Amino acid sequence: MFSPDQDRAETLEKMKEYTWPGNVRELENMVERAVILSPDEYLKLDHFLPKKSTRRIISDTSKEDMEALIDKKIQAVLDSYFHGNQTHIKNVQSNVDIEPFSSHGQISIPSASGQIKPLDETIKESIQAALATTRGRVHGPDGAAQLLGLNPSTLCNKMRKLGIDKSKLC
Repeated sequence: MFSPDQDRAETLEKMKEYTWPGNVRELENMVERAVILSPDEYLKLDHFLPKKSTRRIISDTSKEDMEALIDKKIQAVLDSYFHGNQTHIKNVQSNVDIEPFSSHGQISIPSASGQIKPLDETIKESIQAALATTRGRVHGPDGAAQLLGLNPSTLCNKMRKLGIDKSKLC
């Protein structure tokens, strides 16, 4: 999980010393960013940690609890992303051109023609595909909203904004 040249104990110590003002969500988000943006199968968490800690954890019990929490959250994020499959990140990286340390932080996802599509077009195509799959059904357990991981009212608003008429897709 950690790169061979990275000192695991030192990185975990830095993680334990940081205050995590956003609590577990901030920790989870940092680990997710590291998983997505690491250029190989190793996590480089130290790139994503703040340079200076704002607080030190005083008790040994707190350190042990924090270390256990960090290990648990890292494992949970890895499990949710990879489902035990270590080649997943290589597949994602081969399909998505990511420059993790670029000044603009842009991610480039080319279409089949090699051109980058506008985001609204990509969203519209996804919604249309979901509606076609569900035969125009938006709500319910077999609806397009569930397929897309959206609240049905959010999906309806996006459809209205993008000019999608579900009756034309059925």
